[in-house]
Amino acid sequence: TRIEVLLGAGEIEGLVKGVVNGVEIPRGVAGQNMTGTGWYNLVTRGERGGGFNLEFTDGAGNPLGDPYGSLAFAAISVPNRVSDGRSLPQVQVMLDGMRLETWTSANISLGLSFSNNPAWVLLDILRRVGWNPAELDLGSFAEAAAYCAETIAIPDLHGNPVNAPRFQCNLSLTRRRSVADWIRGIRQAARLFLAYDSEGKLQLRVEGTIARQHPTR
Repeated sequence: TRIEVLLGAGEIEGLVKGVVNGVEIPRGVAGQNMTGTGWYNLVTRGERGGGFNLEFTDGAGNPLGDPYGSLAFAAISVPNRVSDGRSLPQVQVMLDGMRLETWTSANISLGLSFSNNPAWVLLDILRRVGWNPAELDLGSFAEAAAYCAETIAIPDLHGNPVNAPRFQCNLSLTRRRSVADWIRGIRQAARLFLAYDSEGKLQLRVEGTIARQHPTR
């Protein structure tokens, strides 16, 4: 049984794991017979031009179907014992999600890369709903991101001390809600708040001491 799975709108970093009806499916390996286990392949990461699923071609080898421009999708093939095609399978994936634009404290773009830093996730949401970079204090987002990324000592599931970033945000939008709800949830989870600077630009700050909330007079 062959399945095409939409992973998200926009460019993602990569696909880590695929599970169909509770069975983990391995990544496809070129030249290897994987009929018994099934396989998955990331067809396109969501680039603007998209990409064709080459598992579906005509007699001359030309690709069929849609390239799905700006949509990330994967092709999954599974044995009939996992899914025989008579009902819609339950597909779960683990992925490194959207590639977000990040910035330095000097307002210099670092380009696109995967990030689960709450500050960069907030910035991406704001830009998607219409905020222009010229209207944002990007340096304040970089400073908040640096604070969220600082490693702190925490206990793992077994009580052993490990180091981990102070805050992370892995957000999956699976149902319709207002943007304000999503922004509020991210802010509260990472102790962040939005304010305007003296020039009227929107800035991101970390709740804490007065010195941290207002680094400059």
